[in-house]
Amino acid sequence: MPDPGRLKELLFPGNSILLAPRLKPGGKTSCVLIAARKRNSWILTNTTFHSRIAEALIWKGLLGFEPRSVEREVRLPGYLSRFDFLVNDGMILEVKGCTLETRETGLFPDAPTSRGARQVREIARYIRDGGEGTILFIVTVPWAQAVCSNPETDPSFAGAIDDALEAGGRVVTAVVSLRESGIHYEGMIPFKGRFDYRSSIHQTRGGQC
Repeated sequence: MPDPGRLKELLFPGNSILLAPRLKPGGKTSCVLIAARKRNSWILTNTTFHSRIAEALIWKGLLGFEPRSVEREVRLPGYLSRFDFLVNDGMILEVKGCTLETRETGLFPDAPTSRGARQVREIARYIRDGGEGTILFIVTVPWAQAVCSNPETDPSFAGAIDDALEAGGRVVTAVVSLRESGIHYEGMIPFKGRFDYRSSIHQTRGGQC
């Protein structure tokens, strides 16, 4: 089950899941979890797809330009983190997958992620050192209308996102859906900062954060 989150809203007794046979021998299980069912849709839960989806979208101009170069799994001198992408030799980009949703608002993370918070804080430092930085959320909930950070679950990550935005970073959100014909790009939705659980009861379509 290649997803570090809790997935409590997707994995529960009686819910349908989508499995694929393990192609490489030696694993602990014969199959790999791909997705789980919610609201008559398959919610992609397999994080190994995120990097490939992100790279395809970057090459197609998701960031607002056609890149000259896209390098994967990059380490930079003076930084502890390994970043998902280096675009045009100057922009570092980190990809996060969002499967948690409440009232049509995607929330990240669904479990504490000290590694994720460190990566985003290092992106903020990289920007202040003169570089460019982007956090890309791949939202696998096709009906989501907005994305927020989830301070109740991980205040450190929410703070890191705030820091990156204050430094001049970008947060980009892309919605994808899993269908029989494959993975489809559905479009971009806004990132609205921290999710406010106190006002969530009053949410309407499009989300209030």
